[in-house]
Amino acid sequence: MSQLATPALSVREVCYLVETFCWKTHPWCSTGKKLQPTGPPELATKDLKVVDLLVAGSSKWDKERVLCILPNEAPDILCIRPSKTGAEDAYCWIPTKNGDYTTKSGYYIAMNQMKEPEAVTTNAPRCDWMTDIWQLPISPKISVFLWKVVRGALLLGDHLETRGLIATTKCPFCDMRETADHLFLACQFSTSVWAIAPIQNADMLSKTPELTIALKASKTLKNLPPTEFISGSMFPWIVWMIWQRRNQRIFENRIFDAGDTITKAISDTRKWQSAQLESKPLTMDHSGLARIFTDPTDQILHQGNAIEEWVSSPLVAEALAIREALFQAQAHGYTNIELKSDAQTIIRDIHNLSCYLSSSIFLHFPHLDNIAADSLAKRALLHV
Repeated sequence: MSQLATPALSVREVCYLVETFCWKTHPWCSTGKKLQPTGPPELATKDLKVVDLLVAGSSKWDKERVLCILPNEAPDILCIRPSKTGAEDAYCWIPTKNGDYTTKSGYYIAMNQMKEPEAVTTNAPRCDWMTDIWQLPISPKISVFLWKVVRGALLLGDHLETRGLIATTKCPFCDMRETADHLFLACQFSTSVWAIAPIQNADMLSKTPELTIALKASKTLKNLPPTEFISGSMFPWIVWMIWQRRNQRIFENRIFDAGDTITKAISDTRKWQSAQLESKPLTMDHSGLARIFTDPTDQILHQGNAIEEWVSSPLVAEALAIREALFQAQAHGYTNIELKSDAQTIIRDIHNLSCYLSSSIFLHFPHLDNIAADSLAKRALLHV
């Protein structure tokens, strides 16, 4: 089915005996998306193969070398689990959970590709509500305010004009037509505020054509003294303060200059952040693995847990737990086992590691019935 462009949506799973060149134009760096190393490579690494990124004599990644040679792709590469048994490479189909191609998923991708040219005609930048607004370290009222601005729900001049209120459509600072992009970026008052804002390359924000683009760009800009220790960008706080100054000028006839506006924005930011409870950020790429072996009378024969780094999903964590349990069964001489897991996809797919068993049964059962192993796995994460 060449019309579905299947090679573009498949990626090569990395296994132990890999002979692919690292810089080859093939998306091998991830099994969840199309990702390949960005070049050009250095002279010393241009002929490097994927197997050269593994610790010699093992199936583990050489973490330091991966981070040194491919720093941008390292988080995705380290989440790939090379085979411990020397399994051959295989191709996987990204749109399905189990990596197998189906006619249904192929036609679904083909239909989406036919719709893509229509989507390109819209020039408005899409806002990721979670990362661009709701997850920012800012006051909830400012989050709601930014959401209103991006959604076009803020009562600005252009919005009032659509309701027939022609007399209130001008910007209070420069008498130009009031829009969100004009008020917060292009107005002479806003321009003077951004000129002295303690943000790296802040003057470039005022030259940005749309507020949504500026909001996205501000997340990568560093705060400058005296705000270098403030968590997150100062951009949302300054936009909020411009809105406050606008309302004070209209309803209270009070006038503030750019310096007062920046000072108040910094003060409000520090007050709010100092009032927040300190919390230790969670390491979300760690996973606890646990296994419990019992006899027919439910007496525990063996149990253990471990921590795995760079785990990309709960499904991968469950697969690693099952793999480790099978290795432990082999090490303890258990050849007649019944393995229970709450991951149906894995139960259907796992076969290779059970070939040495004289008798094996793989069953799916509810997560609530596996409390003992779940608690043991969580205990492994207490020291992370």
